[in-house]
Amino acid sequence: ANAQACRISSFLNPAIRVLTQYPTPQPLPLVPPVSSALHMLLNFPVGAYSEIWFPNGNLGLVHRLVGMLRDSLECLLPIGNEAEPQAENPDVHGKEDTDNVLPPLAIVLTKIAAEHKEAREVLKKECLPGESDRALPVDKGRSLSARLIRLLTCIRFPKLKETVGTLFFSICEENAAEFVKEIGFGNGAGFLVMNNIPFPHPDSLSSSSPERPYDVVTGEYIDAAKRANAELAAMTDEEKEREAEKLFVLFERLNKTGVITAENPVGKAIREGKV
Repeated sequence: ANAQACRISSFLNPAIRVLTQYPTPQPLPLVPPVSSALHMLLNFPVGAYSEIWFPNGNLGLVHRLVGMLRDSLECLLPIGNEAEPQAENPDVHGKEDTDNVLPPLAIVLTKIAAEHKEAREVLKKECLPGESDRALPVDKGRSLSARLIRLLTCIRFPKLKETVGTLFFSICEENAAEFVKEIGFGNGAGFLVMNNIPFPHPDSLSSSSPERPYDVVTGEYIDAAKRANAELAAMTDEEKEREAEKLFVLFERLNKTGVITAENPVGKAIREGKV
């Protein structure tokens, strides 16, 4: 057993040193030698060799990997300007194949979440929606959790979609009810259905925050959603017209880039005399 541990250590230690001590490549961290080290980690269990993965309980590797995930998303799927907060351009990095580059990192994080309790707690804090994220539906915004959740409904990257879903499921300790409560039933149900995982009806779920309940479908605080609806109702016709113009421009841009091919709803409303 000791001989085997020594052999595994001889492989794992250099890979972990690369990931924790080597300067993180920028703007995309997932290039050699970092990508090579990640592929090495895919071959070894965490639980049985946790002292090698996390010497003396040091969870620096987890924090470093989360940072790489954040930087890689920013590089490969950058968010547009504030006027278009959801306009992510998957082609900005040109030659990089997003659907192949990111999944190994997600898989390593999944292994860690599944096999190490303390590391899983770090990932819960870093990757699941926090209190501030629930001021909006949890798939909106610029946080790491929102960006990961949006990938669950992204059809352009099937491998990444599946590995991110598995990561969330592992962080939630493979509990389907907790999974949909954390990331929103509307975001997580598709993953559960595709993987034949039973899950409760949303009507049977309650939010994890009884002091400030949130919508289990969207993950948004209920009082925040009511406030947003009230603000919409209070808008003047001129303000609504300006928002419609912004939506029109956004749809036109998306159609031109090929991200979507759909009729602009604002243009349709204008032609039909509804606007």
